[in-house]
Amino acid sequence: MQIKQILLVDDDEDELDIFKEALGNVNIPLNCLYAQNPETAIQILSDVAPDYMFVDLNMPRINGLQFMAQDKVKICFQKTASILYTNGADEAVCAKAKQLGALACIKKPDSIEKLTKVLDTLINKDISELRSDFKTY
Repeated sequence: MQIKQILLVDDDEDELDIFKEALGNVNIPLNCLYAQNPETAIQILSDVAPDYMFVDLNMPRINGLQFMAQDKVKICFQKTASILYTNGADEAVCAKAKQLGALACIKKPDSIEKLTKVLDTLINKDISELRSDFKTY
């Protein structure tokens, strides 16, 4: 089985620890890359086309929606399943994320078990299925 490449774009390093722990519970081979800001994410995206990119909404300088709207990032959406991953996921934010090309919107769960379940559901779906069925988790 091919190793899935995951990119987490989030300014909170503690979130990386939580995310990686949850990914460790998903039963498929994964490699998680991390960008603490959108600028670093763009550098990574110039070298790597991850299978999944999880983008936090609330980041300094450029928020997750502004990041997703950049042309350099939009190009990646053809190969990468982009998912908004945030505490502030209301209907309007999720609708905007979908309009920009996100395939799902995740409200950061309050436990690693819940996050594991959501990640397992998303990562085990075929990307074409995600493209046709936007969901908020």
